[in-house]
Amino acid sequence: MMRKLIFSFFILLVIFVLGVVFFLKKFDADRFRPQLVEEIERVVGNPVKLGKLSLAWRGGIALNVDGLEVYQRGTESQIPAIAMEKAGAVLQPLPLLKKQIKLASLTVRKPRLEMILTKQGALQITGINPQTQPSAEPEKSQIAPAMIPLTFLIHAISVQEGQVTVRDERGALPVVIPIRNLNLTLKNVSLGSNGDLHADGALDASVFSQKKNLEFSGKMMWQISAGTFELGNARGEFDLAGVDVKELTENVPSAKAAAIQTPLAGEIKMNIDRLSVSPDGLRDIELQVSMNGGQLRTASLAAPIEAVDLKATIDEEKLSLEALSAKLAGGTVRLSGTLTDWKGEALSAMKADVENIALENFLPPVSAKEPQLHGRIGVSFEGNASGLKQPDVAKTLSGTGKYALKDGVIINFNLLRSLLEKLSMFPGLVGQIESSLPENLKEKFKKNDTVIEAVERPYQIREGKLMLSDFGFKTDTLEAKGSAEAALDGQVSGKINISIARDLSEAIDRQVPKLKYLEDSGGRVVIPVMFQGGFPKMMLVPDIQDISGRLATHAAADWVGEKLLKKKTGEPAGAKPSDLSILDDFIKTAANGAS
Repeated sequence: MMRKLIFSFFILLVIFVLGVVFFLKKFDADRFRPQLVEEIERVVGNPVKLGKLSLAWRGGIALNVDGLEVYQRGTESQIPAIAMEKAGAVLQPLPLLKKQIKLASLTVRKPRLEMILTKQGALQITGINPQTQPSAEPEKSQIAPAMIPLTFLIHAISVQEGQVTVRDERGALPVVIPIRNLNLTLKNVSLGSNGDLHADGALDASVFSQKKNLEFSGKMMWQISAGTFELGNARGEFDLAGVDVKELTENVPSAKAAAIQTPLAGEIKMNIDRLSVSPDGLRDIELQVSMNGGQLRTASLAAPIEAVDLKATIDEEKLSLEALSAKLAGGTVRLSGTLTDWKGEALSAMKADVENIALENFLPPVSAKEPQLHGRIGVSFEGNASGLKQPDVAKTLSGTGKYALKDGVIINFNLLRSLLEKLSMFPGLVGQIESSLPENLKEKFKKNDTVIEAVERPYQIREGKLMLSDFGFKTDTLEAKGSAEAALDGQVSGKINISIARDLSEAIDRQVPKLKYLEDSGGRVVIPVMFQGGFPKMMLVPDIQDISGRLATHAAADWVGEKLLKKKTGEPAGAKPSDLSILDDFIKTAANGAS
């Protein structure tokens, strides 16, 4: 008896399944396409082109769509703003009895869309312009049963091989982020009657790359009608190693300005406790960012920035750079700081320490014959600024610090020789001096390089200008003291007094007695020098006006003294022509523009 019952039940089950399969094959789902297109157009607010609809059985009633395209209204473009190759949904029939639409799965293949972050911080999707004005409310008696709110539940959503373009318009120039090979899985998806979409999600994708370099997971909530998107308990990892630098610089203005070069390296990790984006911008945020093993090379640096490690936190009021360290040109760089009110006035405080940087591996490369500054430099700084854009920061940056140089050498540049050659009012001066020098001093004139003794000095940055009020250095032939200013673009200007070593000064005096008037109390010839430009294209010029004034003053004093002495002794007054020739020489020199 039991065997007959089981057999009968099996026969009925087979008949039922066959009946369902027959129904699904014969049922023309495509006839509902116009109504579905109309409903989608109402939701997205733009024209829609929908592919063929069909039904099948895959553990439930499966609805398949052969393509979907959404076109932006008001444009002549024939390229859809949103497109997908295929989509399929498996519907579970029993929940319909409880006024629930429950899908076992929803699969979308090769979707393509563009997301825009507006200047106000709102997140928009090109092609979705939902109606904001509600239609007149129908009378209750006219409300059809189909319009009764349903709870929409999906066990899983799968997006395969998607392509998303993210366009950030908040800056002066837009930033475009191409995302390819996007695979997204959403679970526990629910869409309530108020339009809130909740889900647990995970994705992987290729960003500025042809291979997978991004992984992300977390909880999300999207209020479609309000345009609000929220993330919570989210984790993400981004690998810089596969980034296409050419594509990066073409789409990110800051990367282009920095002239970033191949290769990039490093892993960025992000923990998002909460993040909310509304039409008014970011309104709630708490996240942590870290980087390990970063590497970056730019055209302006001779060596790459390596071993970059970073740790930072961001919340509603403050961005805290807890630690940033890197290796650069054989030395180390350490930064820390805070940025408060980053959505408003943006006030920053920072501290930086740079140690043991090899200048020959740091400064931009030059030709073999051009002057090159070698040595190891250290810099410390502590200060503050306001603003987020580079011009605003440059204008407001202020603070104090110290710089130190050791093992300094200017290759292909003899500073003393170059300086004396520029004293054009004394033709052939270098040759005269060199011919009369003993061998040990001649070598100092012949050297191609200038060795700089170790130096440490304070500096100040005031409203974006580097102020070196105690600027100076020493070599084996001279000592320089003075002041200088530098802009953050590397352009330097200033004035220094260069005191030539006493043994060389004595040799100079023997050949050019007029230069004795430039000596200090220690018997050293002092030449005032003005300089301007950026290294190595630095223009170094003796201050002719200062030199001529000092020479004229001393010559006049000697002349007056001699005149008074001759008057006292009864000798004829008057100056020798050579006594006043200095004045005549410099007047002619200035008039001819020899400076």
